[in-house]
Amino acid sequence: MQQKQEFMSEDIRYFKLKKDQEFIVLTSLLKAADLCSTGGEAKIRIVEGEVLLNGETETRKKKKIYVDDRVELDGNVVVVQAFSE
Repeated sequence: MQQKQEFMSEDIRYFKLKKDQEFIVLTSLLKAADLCSTGGEAKIRIVEGEVLLNGETETRKKKKIYVDDRVELDGNVVVVQAFSE
């Protein structure tokens, strides 16, 4: 008997950096992308190892996130993009 596999669909969002901005701090990105409601929640989720950066667990709260970095939390994905007019 074959088991039916269920896959969680990713919710991919794109976050554009501001003009002259090279990076965004991980806690700030989680708040700005509405993945966490407060900075405190973001810090806790990061420290507890719930956040992935480019597929690997990231536990540094002040980690700089650059263009094309992919951040994941609870099946939600945010990809950082460069500023464009």
